[in-house]
Amino acid sequence: MKLIKWGINLCQKVYRTKEEVLARGREAIGVPFKDIDKSNKLKEVKGGAGKMIEEDWFGIKNNNMAAPDFAEAGVELKVTPYFKNSKGLRAKERLVCNIINYETENLEDFYKSSYWKKNETTLLMSYRDRIPEINAERKKEKKASLSAEEKYELKKQFTIDEVALFKIPEKDLKIIKNDWMIIANKIRNNKAHEISESDTRYLAACTKGSTAEKSLRRQRDVNAVKARERAYSLKPSYMTYILNSYIYGEDIDENIIKDYENIDSVDLESYIRNKLKPYFGKSQAEMKKELGIDSNAKSLNQLLISKALSVSDIENSSEFKKADIKVKTIRVECDGNNIEQHMSFPFVKFMDLINEEWEESSTKENMIDKTYMFVIFKKDNMYNQDKNNSKYTQEHLFLNNIMFWQISEKDAIEVKKVWEKAREVIRNGAGLRKKARGQGFIMKNDLPKSKDNRVAHMRPHTSESGYTANSPYADILPSGEYMTKQCFWFNRKFILEQIRKNIL
Repeated sequence: MKLIKWGINLCQKVYRTKEEVLARGREAIGVPFKDIDKSNKLKEVKGGAGKMIEEDWFGIKNNNMAAPDFAEAGVELKVTPYFKNSKGLRAKERLVCNIINYETENLEDFYKSSYWKKNETTLLMSYRDRIPEINAERKKEKKASLSAEEKYELKKQFTIDEVALFKIPEKDLKIIKNDWMIIANKIRNNKAHEISESDTRYLAACTKGSTAEKSLRRQRDVNAVKARERAYSLKPSYMTYILNSYIYGEDIDENIIKDYENIDSVDLESYIRNKLKPYFGKSQAEMKKELGIDSNAKSLNQLLISKALSVSDIENSSEFKKADIKVKTIRVECDGNNIEQHMSFPFVKFMDLINEEWEESSTKENMIDKTYMFVIFKKDNMYNQDKNNSKYTQEHLFLNNIMFWQISEKDAIEVKKVWEKAREVIRNGAGLRKKARGQGFIMKNDLPKSKDNRVAHMRPHTSESGYTANSPYADILPSGEYMTKQCFWFNRKFILEQIRKNIL
């Protein structure tokens, strides 16, 4: 084999063993991308680094083969970027595995599926993408984001940091098999057009193609409506966990599911519901006594659920981290016709809001991308008689059910509309004004209200208000004025509607 500097391939080599593939991959660690990129793949906006490593390092022509990239060794090549922020090391994107052919996919046996045949063993080559980090710093300094040319020059300096042969851990495989079955069932029933990434936990079917119209594909029944082209992919939250726990660290988190070896596949929602069923219909007070919890903390409900599932904190369990699931407690009135509150999210700095893009926004991350486990408590008709007495209310608030929920694509559009309206209003001073009330006045603004949109709105998180620079409850507007800190909310009627669809 002819070689040049850094051992870059000038002709294709056949890799016959996994060890050969791994050894060659590890030789790339620390080599600047500019010294690998002989085919100018790095200039491509999407997947340039992966194509570069594939062609210029391993000598493999870019292809869409059903077999793994290193067919004789049984290894698929994946180059995956990460970045770092206040939350630590984060996968930059999902790991796209292979296109799903609705007409030919094996739907009966996971181990004969196109996903497993191509991706059973993967050579993961990871690198730190500093572009999101630099753009975040620029945003703080109110500077423009990196230009395309600046991004390209930066990419040239990137290097592969770590390389590993990766197989899905057995405990994760149980959930991934169930995810695959959910996708397979929709394809089998000619409902591929109804597939959503919110259907599944770790393995998703993400859309492919530049536009919905161009990506339409036939289903098994030629008379069925065409569906968008999709590919098997590992979700960003799962990839974040893999990078942190298997590539750059250790898997030390608690598991909710303790008996993986005795289960073929796992429906996480059903598993958790079955574990919690013995507590359905019991009051907070009864659960506290039964679980040995002596606390009146604000996080009491999460403490109860965590203890019932034999983990210290459900949100820090490995399953919830991998699926990016957050817990939200919902209190339903005794008649089932209302819930106690709108659902709030962290406050948003006004200057950040007007300078961010939707795809990178905290609003999209929290309201669109995340899955929520609703822990539903129901009041009895005695609850409101002494609702400020926690000892009393704990005897009259009962665990009703749980449900896993992620917003639909249709409703996500409404959230984006609210976000866009809020940005526009804030950019123009928020319509901040005084309105007379009695002997004094109140402050009004033009932010989107719950009556303006059936899904979401924006308002303060607290009853405290602030309109001066020295107020801890105020944030600065682009106009230089100060206004009470605001956050986005899901409307309570909308959340009740979601619960009724599934439970009530």
